[in-house]
Amino acid sequence: MKLLALLVAMTTLTPAAAADPVRTAEYDVTPDLAAVVHYPRDVTRGSHPLVVLLHGFFAKCADRRPDASYQDLYGWPCKPGIEQVPSYHGYDYLARSLARAGFVVVSVNANHISSASPDEFADRAALIDAHLRLWQEVSSSGRGALSPQFAEFRGHVDLNRVGVLGHSKGGRGAVRHSADGYRDWPAGVQVKAVVALEPIISGGGDSVISDIPFLTVIGGCDKVSNPDANDYFSDAAAHNVVPVHRLMVQGANHNFFNTVWSPSSGQVTAEDDAVATRPGYCEALRADEKQLGERQQRDAGVLYLSAFFRRYLNGETRFDPLLSGTERPLPYAVAEVDQP
Repeated sequence: MKLLALLVAMTTLTPAAAADPVRTAEYDVTPDLAAVVHYPRDVTRGSHPLVVLLHGFFAKCADRRPDASYQDLYGWPCKPGIEQVPSYHGYDYLARSLARAGFVVVSVNANHISSASPDEFADRAALIDAHLRLWQEVSSSGRGALSPQFAEFRGHVDLNRVGVLGHSKGGRGAVRHSADGYRDWPAGVQVKAVVALEPIISGGGDSVISDIPFLTVIGGCDKVSNPDANDYFSDAAAHNVVPVHRLMVQGANHNFFNTVWSPSSGQVTAEDDAVATRPGYCEALRADEKQLGERQQRDAGVLYLSAFFRRYLNGETRFDPLLSGTERPLPYAVAEVDQP
């Protein structure tokens, strides 16, 4: 299949239900270890890479009272009778795409992580490791906290091919998890690809990854992380011994990469966070840009993020032209790579 046709197939967010090759399950080992899992229906065939997704900071409690306070929305735990906001489900569209390509994808619930923590990003990194320990145990022995629910995964999840993606504050947490000199991965785990999706301002030394393929994604109209997200790429490129990548999605805001944070979800505090300059346009660094809709922005996410993980966890070199910017199927997405 030609690359462009393959990419079109990758951005099909809703496959026919009758032919759906993806299964979904959730686990809640403790209130602080919960996740949704997307995986191939035929998971017992072969060995599958594992990708962990980590959301960022958003309202935690779906308190719809008109007089709900900041604490009511962002405090933890939620008040009795108030459901939590499922931010970790906001990347289901991406997880489905990866699962169709043969990946096991675990999107973790980080609502309990406190922004008031002395080291919030170390806490986020530790949360990733806690989930990886669960998967290492069930994959190697079929036992542990994820058994018997996921016992069939024994011998079928490759913890030597792990990818990690974080969005917003989750982006900095994901980088902290694999930063040079800061790794505390569980035994038997090797992270081979890291994505910082619109990460907030970096932490300096604990935000540099030089020896793991790395991608920074920047939204042109993202007022939360642009231009700070570029520092992750610059810092990695100054030290890298493997390829590091940057993707600029022109017209992208901060929230639309997460469906729960987007207005179409109807969730509390969900919004289009771009600064409008005129109808259909949003404020960018140097000028206004034509703003992307929710679907357009997520199409870019599926296209490039899936390609990145397939390149570095599966070795699919056919995606090199896309990731280097040599081929540019979406006019609003500009990719580049820094080779060592």
